[in-house]
Amino acid sequence: MKYKKNLIIWDFDGVLFDSLKECVLVTKLSDQFYREQKISLNQIKSLISSEYLDQLLFKMKRLRPFINSGQDYIWQYKFYEHLKDKYHSFFEYKETFEMFFNEKEDKLYQQLFYSTRKEIQNLLENEYFSLFIPYKQALEAFKESLKTNKNYICSSRDFRAIKEILDFYGVFFDSENIFTKDHNGFGNCDFTKPSQINQILIKENFLNEKFIFIEDQIKIPFVLKDKYPKMEIIYANYGYGLDSTCIDLNQLNLTIVDKPKDLLKISLKN
Repeated sequence: MKYKKNLIIWDFDGVLFDSLKECVLVTKLSDQFYREQKISLNQIKSLISSEYLDQLLFKMKRLRPFINSGQDYIWQYKFYEHLKDKYHSFFEYKETFEMFFNEKEDKLYQQLFYSTRKEIQNLLENEYFSLFIPYKQALEAFKESLKTNKNYICSSRDFRAIKEILDFYGVFFDSENIFTKDHNGFGNCDFTKPSQINQILIKENFLNEKFIFIEDQIKIPFVLKDKYPKMEIIYANYGYGLDSTCIDLNQLNLTIVDKPKDLLKISLKN
């Protein structure tokens, strides 16, 4: 067995795949689920190829950096007119968001978003994968990393989608190394990314060791930086995060990657 050089934890959405189209499609159809109206396969296909979905995708893309969980898309969709054209920080966005947020609705939107996603997965079957656009060179870097490093994926996406998407693109990755909100959480239905990372580090006996976290959002690294001072961040600036010029990055041990191809070098460093 080859020596594993690094422990690397990969985010999925915004690092390995562009999945915004799928998220926006789910968001739009969640409205219909909320009204207890059945979603048909023809309707899904029609919406996927519609100009309306393209316009909605363009409209919601600017708010993608502020997504924590799937239900946040529904909040943004429903209260879009209350949100500004541009935010320069998560704090600034949060101030606006908290004006209309409430926990009861949030739980409803969470159930709505993930049940709608499951319905779309079941109806589309293999066509579901066409909603995901791989960052080809990032995916190549991931495959290269599998040869020499110990790798994990952690995500707020559901396990089934991640496993099937990877299989579809010829990346056969151990299910036990995929940590999601519904997998490897020992029954915890709200298995957050910080909890996932902590569980990975416990499993690998790496709580006090250096590890690499590849992420396109800075929120989670900021939450984790004091707990894991040896954590190294590879910030995928090509993903959904805020422009790195808008973020105070000085507090993090961080390398910025502007293009997926740069991961081919950085993710394999000693």
